[in-house]
Order: sequence, then structure tokens, then C-alpha cells
Amino acid sequence: METATPASWRRESRLPPVYTAAAEILTYLSLLTAACLAFLAGWLDVNGAAVVATMLLIFLIVLAWYRFDGGRHPCFLFLSTLTLFQGGRLLGYCLGVVRHPLYIHVLTDYPAAIPRDVGGIALLAVTLSAISIYAPCRWNYRFRRMQDDLHQKRYLRYLYLLFYTTVPLQCFKNYAYFHYIKTHGGYLAFWVNHARLASTVPFWVRAAVLISLPSFLALCIIERRMKYLYATTLFYFAANSFVLLIGLRSAVFATILTLWYIARIKSVSRTRVGIKLAALGCGLVLLGIFVQAYREGATRWSEVVVAPMVFIRTQGNSLDVTGVSVMHAHELGQYAWAYLLYELQDAFVPRDVSSYIPGTRLSDDITVLLNKRALRLGMGTGGSYLAEMYLMGGLGGVVIVSFVLGTGLHLLYRVSMNAIGLFIAACILPTVILMPRGQILDWVSVLALTGVFLVVLWCGWLAYDFVLSGL
Repeated sequence: METATPASWRRESRLPPVYTAAAEILTYLSLLTAACLAFLAGWLDVNGAAVVATMLLIFLIVLAWYRFDGGRHPCFLFLSTLTLFQGGRLLGYCLGVVRHPLYIHVLTDYPAAIPRDVGGIALLAVTLSAISIYAPCRWNYRFRRMQDDLHQKRYLRYLYLLFYTTVPLQCFKNYAYFHYIKTHGGYLAFWVNHARLASTVPFWVRAAVLISLPSFLALCIIERRMKYLYATTLFYFAANSFVLLIGLRSAVFATILTLWYIARIKSVSRTRVGIKLAALGCGLVLLGIFVQAYREGATRWSEVVVAPMVFIRTQGNSLDVTGVSVMHAHELGQYAWAYLLYELQDAFVPRDVSSYIPGTRLSDDITVLLNKRALRLGMGTGGSYLAEMYLMGGLGGVVIVSFVLGTGLHLLYRVSMNAIGLFIAACILPTVILMPRGQILDWVSVLALTGVFLVVLWCGWLAYDFVLSGL
């Protein structure tokens, strides 16, 4: 019997996919080259270059959605977050909420101009990285079905036991954090002294809660009964509602994108689950935006209505990190490899401003460059994988590492075709798709932590199976 495949796969089967892939990549590079020549010749100013870069990024997202069968590839998610975190300011300029898209806005009392050549290099780094990531994914992409691992269903009761045992503990932990932050100055208290915040919850509770997300992801991968999936998802996000009230949206946002990816891999069609997850994600993010607007003193309805556009603009602050890194490449470049070394422990050792040491974290060093007093208050700029790549090897480093990153994203897609591989991909994907405002090697430490989770889950399963067999 003939199996159903997406329309784009049936259509491209008549011609070798490498031809269309090569044509797309060459067309994109030609447009980028023309824009660069116009910028160098003075025919295109910085604001015009920002508009061109925005159009190229959006076009690439649309292309990724179309070519990857409705975004059925980690590359689509990565390009989307790259456009939001590195191009949010540019989108804000196109929407009319930003006057100067390439001025330094973060941690400054007044927007500060940067040299024209620095702005051009920053925009070129973003667009070059986008196409260098897209190219290997597009070149190697073939539609694949996820294998039906029916024997994995035997783990469902064990995973449900783990998940629903840790949900009350997660509620307790998140509420304790929320109460502490509410009584100690607000959101910034999370970054001032993380050790003191963590001490408000017993160690065994914090350790047990670490199993909640892996067990939840495993359930989403194995479970096929929709009513149980909906109930589990509802409980998980209800337990994490205090995280949104604290103001930590990134983790929830990345988890929802990961669930969307799981739903797309499990289904060969444009499943309604993916649409519902997208709606849930948008709703939760909008809720977090409105809560933040009221928390920061918005009293008029008009201020709340424009909050989503302001959110897009502020998410683009990571472009400031890229621009400052280009401008201060000589000062920061000496620490480029040290930044990578310290990133390997981030999944195991939480950091805050009390542990700041120059040359160990790029975002902290850039915060000190922009506003040294802000770091002591718990403020920061966030990171940028583009900045780290530029410090390592200039624009050539951006292209080479981005190509390797794109190859890695395609490898994630390849391993996602069975339950174990999809579980590993789902565990590290939140860190990977947040890389435009994070760091290059955070995923390595998360992968190591995922290995620990797998060992713990497997040992727990052996104990659970042994007890059941003895009854």
C-alpha cells in the first residue's frame, strides 16, 4: 500500500533535490553579495541595510517552512529564534517602534551610535550565519518517518509515576522561588545571588524536580492517546506558571517549541496538535508580556497593547551583544577560547553576578563594558553565539562554525526518527534554539546532563520493573 508523504516531497521527487537546493543557496548569496556591494559603495545606508537583512531573514524562514515540510526540522526553529533574538530590533524598525535599529540600546540611558562599518559587519554576520546554517540542512534534507517503537509503551506507567510524583514538588519549588523573588526586589534577585535563592528549597526537592522535564518529554514522545497528552501538558505548564510570573519566559518558550517539534516529527501531516501547541505558546508568551508590562509600571491600556511590539524589540537586544563584540574584538578576543571552556559547566553550575570573573562569560564582560554598575544589580545583556564565533575567527569563523552548526542541526533531525534519539534531541533542543541569545557550547553540558538523566531513568526503571515482577 502506498504511504502518504508531504506534497513538497512528492513534487521534488521528479528532480534531484540538490539542483533546487543549489539554486536557492546561490540566489540567496547573490542577493546578499549585491546588498554588500551597495553598502560598500554608499548606495545603501545602515537603516536600509537593516531592512534588507530583515527581508532576507524572513524569506529564509518562509523557505525553511516550505522546504522542510511545514518546518519539520530543527533548522526552521533555529532560524526563527535567530530572527527574533538577533533581528528583533530590525523587525521593530520595520514596524515603526524603533528609530535607530543599530544603535546600542541595552543598559544605556540613551541610545549610543556605533560606527557604520561595525553595523554593517554585524548585519552581515547575522545573514551569513543564517544561510550557512540553512545550506547543509537544505542540501541533505529528505523526508523521513519516525519509527514505530511499540515496545516503548511498556515504560508509560513508570514515566507517569515519575512525572506526577514530581509535579507537586515542582509547584512547591517554583512557588518558593516566586515568593523569595517577590520579597527581595523582584526579577533581578534571581541573578544577584542564585545560591541564596536555591537555599530556600531543600536540596532533595531540587534534585527530584530535575526529573520532571525529562519524564514529561519522554511521555510526549511515547504516548499516542491525545487526552492523556493534553492532561499531562496542562499539569506541566500549570506547575510552571510561577516561572512566567517571575519573568523567566525563555525556558517556557523553548519547551513549547520543543513540544511543537516532537508533534511534527511524530506526524507526517500538519497535525492539529502542532497548531494547538503554537497557540498555547503564543498565549503563554503574551501572558508573560502583559504581566511584565504591569510589573514594570504600565498603567494605561495603550501601554499594554503595544507590549508585544515592545517585546519583539527588546528580544533583539542580542544584536547589541554582536555589535559590541565586533567593536571591541581586540579586547574580548583574547578570552574567546576561555569563554568556550567555562560554558561546558553551565548545566551543572548555575552562575550569578556574585561569581563574576573577567574572561569567563562573554555576556558579563559586555555588561561591564556597557554599564559596570548594572552587573552588580543583576542586570545583563544575554549572550550571542554570533559574537563568540566572530571573536574566534572573524566573518570566516562565523561562516565555518555556522556551517558546522547547520550540520549538527541536520544530525538532530536524523537521530529524531526513533524514540531514544528524539528524546536526546528534545532534551538539548531548548538550549540549541536559544543559542542566538546564549552560548555556543551550552548544548554540550546539557547533553552530558541528559546522559545523567538517561542513567537515572534507566536505573529507576530497573528498580520499578524488579518490584513489579516480585509482586
